[in-house]
Amino acid sequence: MTESELYHTWMPKWTFPFKMGVRDSQKLKDLPGRGAQVTQVTVDMPFPVADREVVYEAWAIDAIDELNLISMKGVSLEVGAEDGIVQPPEPGVKRITFDVGWVIRKCPEDHPCLTKSKHKYPEGEHLLLLSLTQFVDAHVKYVPQALINFSTRTALNGMWASLLQVAEEVRDVKRPDHDKAIAGKKELYGWVNERIEYLFSKLEE
Repeated sequence: MTESELYHTWMPKWTFPFKMGVRDSQKLKDLPGRGAQVTQVTVDMPFPVADREVVYEAWAIDAIDELNLISMKGVSLEVGAEDGIVQPPEPGVKRITFDVGWVIRKCPEDHPCLTKSKHKYPEGEHLLLLSLTQFVDAHVKYVPQALINFSTRTALNGMWASLLQVAEEVRDVKRPDHDKAIAGKKELYGWVNERIEYLFSKLEE
């Protein structure tokens, strides 16, 4: 998720029954803190809905010692934010607002996602629960409920599936662009690996 310039290479796109998906993604600015940044993502929307765009600030929160979890937060920015780096959208593009939070923690043994899972996990394997809470105002009017349902259910499910697949491919060194980006940020990813190992050690306690 840190490599925002590569979102458009893996986030889902649809051409049927209508065109929709990430057209472009770019990091506008690095912020103080590990992995903190300002990101711009533009999404193609089906006619007659105008294409959508979000510019947001994201950062990570290391709360392993206090709460045994890692959290990530993303909040959309207004025009003029970050010393003017956030510019108005291009003609024909509508800027949306959103607030999103991720939490990564140990998966409770009685969590519904685990009890309903058909996957067979190896004995003793660490199971992490990743929770997402997101509030979005897409600034749309007179849009059929069916299109809204498709966007929130199908698109979001597709993004999760793509995210997990990309994560596995990065792990297996099958994503050259990601491999190159990670190799250029040894301090950041070294810290990430160290904190994950620390989280696992806390879980073993």
